[in-house]
Amino acid sequence: MREKRVIIPSWPLLAILFTLLVLWGAFLSSPFGKVTTIEVSGTHDLDATTLVKDMNIKPGISVVDLWLKEKSIESNVEASSPQVLAADFSYTKNIGWWLKVDEAKVLALWQNGDSYLPILKNGQTLEAVDPNEAPILPILITPNDWHANKIFLESLNNLDDAVRTNIVSMTLAEDSDEVSLTMSDRQVVIGISDTIMVKMADYPAMKKEIGNKEGILYLDEGAYFKESDQNETVPVTQDN
Repeated sequence: MREKRVIIPSWPLLAILFTLLVLWGAFLSSPFGKVTTIEVSGTHDLDATTLVKDMNIKPGISVVDLWLKEKSIESNVEASSPQVLAADFSYTKNIGWWLKVDEAKVLALWQNGDSYLPILKNGQTLEAVDPNEAPILPILITPNDWHANKIFLESLNNLDDAVRTNIVSMTLAEDSDEVSLTMSDRQVVIGISDTIMVKMADYPAMKKEIGNKEGILYLDEGAYFKESDQNETVPVTQDN
């Protein structure tokens, strides 16, 4: 029969372990062991304070409890709104507890009959809103199903807000990929759905070159302007 050696902790070692446990308990019960602030980033339309409430964190929760609930907290935030595509909750040395949100901002309002539905960058729509009370957004007018046009939505999402919010309406042709834009300065812009929003990044510079002339800005092949009372088109500088 083999003998087993059993090591019995010495009293000094037990005292050290007991002391550490006491100190750890004191830390958790102190203000230093409680979570007091959470940094939120990545939001556009959503309110950061509301998102923190949706995390369903009890006041005075300990650092350890919060760490153990990271995944459930992320699930709570993702379920709080269709605009939350993903949530990442973690602790970083420089920032502390940090909630990073991938929010699908509202890009436009789709005019569907008498209803106006907010459109997100992933093609999802929210409940109908009153266009008079909604934020300033382009109105999408189309007889076709636009959901599959991911390139159009992605480029619209990447377009600078200063340009996008100056688009009054976007009309998609029924039998082609042509898109017609009406701007807040009454300028009409015509292009194709896959590239028009990419080229619209240079709209401020192109409009400055056009000045007060009335006519149509074409962005299908290159960029050129046709004045209302002229037959010829004039190239317009653009970098895309």
